[in-house]
Amino acid sequence: MDLQELDEEQLLQLQSVLGYLNFSSGKSDPGFLKDLNQTWNWIYESGSGNSTCVLLEQLLRNALGEMTSEAFSNTDQAATVIELVFSHILPAYRDFHSDTLHQQEDSYLLNAFFLGRVFETVLSHGAPWEPIATVTDSVIAELNCYVGHRPVATLETHEMEPYAHEWISPVPLYIQGAGSCTSPYQAV
Repeated sequence: MDLQELDEEQLLQLQSVLGYLNFSSGKSDPGFLKDLNQTWNWIYESGSGNSTCVLLEQLLRNALGEMTSEAFSNTDQAATVIELVFSHILPAYRDFHSDTLHQQEDSYLLNAFFLGRVFETVLSHGAPWEPIATVTDSVIAELNCYVGHRPVATLETHEMEPYAHEWISPVPLYIQGAGSCTSPYQAV
């Protein structure tokens, strides 16, 4: 997707997303999540055949390089966060949960709100984000905050600690202040 194809409102949403990535400390912001979801939505609706996540990554990288306002004179933080999320954390997350999520398509696992949570978590760790492997492991551990269905019955008198791979990150479908997320589950 080329920046010249975007209208003024889309460019403002994209600028808002990049501004959050460049200047935020990771505090959850429904405005950022709403703009990220709207950006995701118009990429999704363009239906170019590629994964929405891949197209979003390309768009963010391209737009970051073309932002000309003085506020974007130094885009190191945004560039580093985009690199970390798309090149390291998302593949590591898929690999970490390969035993439970291998049959799931990205369109069901990755939506704008999930990506927003990943961005927030990375940003909350603060720069410098090195060593990358340690940051990646830490972000994945922080994202994995939910234990869903357990196939083994757990009695109240019998304590069982879930193993690391049973913990998973819920995929957000609705966030107050941001609305419903564009995804196959949006109608729900």
